[in-house]
Amino acid sequence: MKKRRILFFALLLCLLCLPVHAANNHLQISTPSTVVDNEFLLRIRLKDAAWNDASASSVALRVSYNSEELEFVQAAGGLGAPTVEKKTNELIIRDSGTAGIYTLRLIFKALKVSVSNVSVTEAVIRDAAGEAVDCDLCSTAIAVLQSGDETGLFELTTAPAGLSPAFSPEITHYELTVPADTVGVQVYARPQGYYATAYVEGHWDLREGHNLITVDMTSGGGISALYTIDVTKSAPVQATATPAPTAIPTAAPAAVITPAPTQEPGATPQPTAVVIPTAEPEPTPAPTPVPTPVPTAEPVIQDSPETLQELATAKEELETVRQDAEAMSRAVKTAIVVCVGQFLVIVVLVVYIWNNLWGRKKSLFEREDSNG
Repeated sequence: MKKRRILFFALLLCLLCLPVHAANNHLQISTPSTVVDNEFLLRIRLKDAAWNDASASSVALRVSYNSEELEFVQAAGGLGAPTVEKKTNELIIRDSGTAGIYTLRLIFKALKVSVSNVSVTEAVIRDAAGEAVDCDLCSTAIAVLQSGDETGLFELTTAPAGLSPAFSPEITHYELTVPADTVGVQVYARPQGYYATAYVEGHWDLREGHNLITVDMTSGGGISALYTIDVTKSAPVQATATPAPTAIPTAAPAAVITPAPTQEPGATPQPTAVVIPTAEPEPTPAPTPVPTPVPTAEPVIQDSPETLQELATAKEELETVRQDAEAMSRAVKTAIVVCVGQFLVIVVLVVYIWNNLWGRKKSLFEREDSNG
């Protein structure tokens, strides 16, 4: 009887201690389509368990790809200045800085027609408190076509102006230099296709030195093309005071004394003129130079139409739906495993209780038969 009780409590403890899978964070990667010789943009975002944007203070990623199909160009965004170590068919990306919403932009160039896979095979992520975060990995398949519909821009302008070279739909790389007091650059991008969209990133909160603005254009058929603007923000100029000129004193003119003429005897004496020396003039003080105020440029704010923004995010929403479906599938599988385990434990407990009660009834019947 004592052994049966021990078995009962052991089974109950197993039921209560079944593993409960904690929800992980997720890495989400975009799924663009492009054509041969086009550059395109991959966005890697960090999401929490509810698929909302999540913050990070340190990120290290290992990204695999096929270098015969895709050529890595550069990385931007993230926490400010991601460093990339390029190896054969993989990238080692390290990024750290002030904690914030994490979105990494990777620029690739399509080399040939293919369906190329890009995967995040390893991730070490720390949150704002410096604690390690468990995160599900991700992958995507990129369709590279031979040709597509119109994927270029019809117009590209900035404020402040000064794109170099002058805009042309065939040119995808530009340079721009802005003053030290520029906060952001206003970018106006007009796609060629009627249903095409253009999404601008990296145009705000410019840092001193190099900054990268990306214009990700998607045609109505889903083909992506990328335009980039390398922005150089000048260093602030230190004001230098101009010394005042030194006044040079003017020497006083010398007094000229005319000798009195000799008087003849019996002549009337003439008065002698007295020469009064001229006082030395005081030097005129030099005026103090007044520094010319430097005009401060007003911050430029990106002003994109709401309709264009909605179209630009439609593709991202579709990708989110796909990721949600995969997460739902994994959650359902986990729930099924847990339910099956709980069901088996309950069956064992019912069998145990039934055998225990039946054994008691049987012993009672045997006693009654023996007494009868």
